Amino acid sequence: MSFLPDRVIHIIDGFVQRQAFPSSLIITGPKGMDLETVTRHIVEVSNKDNADALLKLNAGTFVDYVILDREGASTKINDVRNLQERCKYGPANSSHLFAVIPDADTLTDQAANALLKTLEEAPPSTTFLLLCPNAMDLLPTIRSRSQFLNISHSGKAPDLPEEGLPIAKFMALSPVDRLSHMTQLAGSKPNACIQLEYWLYELSNTHAMSNLVIADPIIKTRRSLNSNANTRLQLEALATAL
Repeated sequence: MSFLPDRVIHIIDGFVQRQAFPSSLIITGPKGMDLETVTRHIVEVSNKDNADALLKLNAGTFVDYVILDREGASTKINDVRNLQERCKYGPANSSHLFAVIPDADTLTDQAANALLKTLEEAPPSTTFLLLCPNAMDLLPTIRSRSQFLNISHSGKAPDLPEEGLPIAKFMALSPVDRLSHMTQLAGSKPNACIQLEYWLYELSNTHAMSNLVIADPIIKTRRSLNSNANTRLQLEALATAL
């Protein structure tokens, strides 16, 4: 697992040494990164002294490492319920059960709410590993019950467009100046999308509850822009909402 940054390896080792895995861990990384490989590393380290578990893991028969297998493009409530059924009794052949939800940002609202109930009353010795490019795409209530692990070597933010602003500077503007900034951004949809991605990057690196609240309208606006909605109207609505 040499592709993992040292700080990430240190965090994972800390969980194992303290035997203190959280009930929910959101693992984020750049699009295209195989985050499931990261979860396998977590399971291997957690079972490093359990030869039988490692043999079964390599054979693909280790029952305490469960990966949600969804049907279709989104993760539906039945997908989550099937995972919950397997996890409700905790681990069977080791000290800890790991349940992986790939592409957690595809959870439907019903599925996300069903998962939330499980996180509120987590099964014994069980950790749900939620994988997605950006934690801000998940429900605030799920984020608030999770710890975060970002797999990034540089931690570098997206490059701001020339007319872009950090979120703190934007929030310090008057309502009139916020609208003016958004109007300027609306002249270039790609630059507007980059601005939103930059803000989400900033917010995802702090996880304060106030920041999580701010992120939600930004996420909705980004999705609208990806659906070919009117750029100027969407940005002006966002300026009013923040």
